[in-house]
Amino acid sequence: MRHFLSLVCLLASVGSIPLALADTFCSADVPCAIGCCGQYNVCGMGPDYCGSDNYINNCDAKAECNPGDWDSKYVNSTTCPLNVCCSKYGFCGTTEEFCGNKTVTRPLCDAGSQSVTRVIGYYNAAANSRSCDRMSPAGIPQGIYSHIYFVFGSIDLDTFEVIPANNADTQLYPQLAALSSRDLG
Repeated sequence: MRHFLSLVCLLASVGSIPLALADTFCSADVPCAIGCCGQYNVCGMGPDYCGSDNYINNCDAKAECNPGDWDSKYVNSTTCPLNVCCSKYGFCGTTEEFCGNKTVTRPLCDAGSQSVTRVIGYYNAAANSRSCDRMSPAGIPQGIYSHIYFVFGSIDLDTFEVIPANNADTQLYPQLAALSSRDLG
């Protein structure tokens, strides 16, 4: 039984090898999904794979970031957005694989942040005139929303001004505006 389980585990691991290598093997006829096809038929980034003496195909691929000593022709940006780390392979991320021993502070959304205190609702003008589940602005639940946006408008094709989609919508504006004093009071 023990040998059977070992065989099953071995076959399972061997079966996954082609999947793991599927994106790394390349040739003159099989381009890389990401990166350049280097001289040893392996996909990668930077001068070792994309340099003029080292590539087989897809030599225009550029890394997300510069791990330190690559020429600008091999990278899209010198640094990663949001101050995350650049791996030695030219990809951005926040895990140990990208940062090594460097600690990266990830953004937090705590209860005191501005974004948590905003709850935005959208009032569709058509809600007041539809035949099913009709709702006037006064029907918007009180005390839930910090902001309510009135949607949908239109654009005057001659002046390019924002105008009501329906002339009756203008009657709803004061009703919607009155909600701010109702919810504050």
